[in-house]
Amino acid sequence: MVNKIIYQKIQHFKRKGFTKADIVRESGLNKRTVCKYYSMSEKEYSRHIEKMRYRTKVFESYQFHILEVCKVNDFQKLEKMLKL
Repeated sequence: MVNKIIYQKIQHFKRKGFTKADIVRESGLNKRTVCKYYSMSEKEYSRHIEKMRYRTKVFESYQFHILEVCKVNDFQKLEKMLKL
């Protein structure tokens, strides 16, 4: 997810007449990122951010089990647990 500053930077370059390729070269941003946000309006960007904020997280249903394993292992770093 792109923060608002990066979105605004892409839009600033767009208003100045830069192409997507120009923006990638000038900003160093990923090509896919520029392509995604180049044609997005402010309203669409706001909706996108809201959608991403409240999306279902992949590990949400496993949270309890993950915490239990961590508690059993005294919250050691994974590296320490793998060495056991």
